[in-house]
Amino acid sequence: MPPMFAPAHELSRYIHIVNAFCREAEQTRDPIHDTMWDLLDELIEAHDQIAPKSLFAGKSINVCI
Repeated sequence: MPPMFAPAHELSRYIHIVNAFCREAEQTRDPIHDTMWDLLDELIEAHDQIAPKSLFAGKSINVCI
């Protein structure tokens, strides 16, 4: 796989932000909670595909779901 300029580091940052919002929505019983979890899953899948090829990917991220 050739390296590429994919923004895996930005995806990692957004995953952490969305994860925090998911946890808050869960506690407040926000109706958008399920949609946010779906978004988080898609961000994680995208990161998993891009990170191995990205020049910007650092260590793998750990997200507690």
